[in-house]
Amino acid sequence: MEQTDNRILCSDRMNRLQSGPVWKLLGMNVTEASEGRATVQLPLRSDLLQAMGHVHGGILMTILDSAMAAALGTLLRPGVMSVTAQLNTHFISPGSGPVLRATGKVVRKGAQLAVTEGKVFDVNDRLVAMASAQFFLTGSADLAPSGQDTGGNASPSLRQPMD
Repeated sequence: MEQTDNRILCSDRMNRLQSGPVWKLLGMNVTEASEGRATVQLPLRSDLLQAMGHVHGGILMTILDSAMAAALGTLLRPGVMSVTAQLNTHFISPGSGPVLRATGKVVRKGAQLAVTEGKVFDVNDRLVAMASAQFFLTGSADLAPSGQDTGGNASPSLRQPMD
């Protein structure tokens, strides 16, 4: 029963991710998701290319971030959300073709931070880019200062302006 509940929660979270404005704008979708892993596809269009005809680096970073966030989402309990804190990307080869596929994997998940890695491949399984990311985990009552309810929003420390 618990296995089924986890699959339902994972499916709900993936559906929520895919209904987000950026996901819809780019046409990204989750094609696979399992514990700590996810695969995201992005159909390529001419408006996602840079002047030389290859996928723009910002688009590659977006699909990487999305795949890693989706992978992390498979491990989060209800009410906990992730926010990208750091994203390091290495561009390996030009991205082109009708579709790109990004894989995301959770390397480590703690109570407040998670570390992930991701890769983007073209239709010929050629590595296009790879990344690592760190995510803040927010929105959980156990992340709020003692006795303070976050109401499902980011913990108060994440809402404070940075100096």
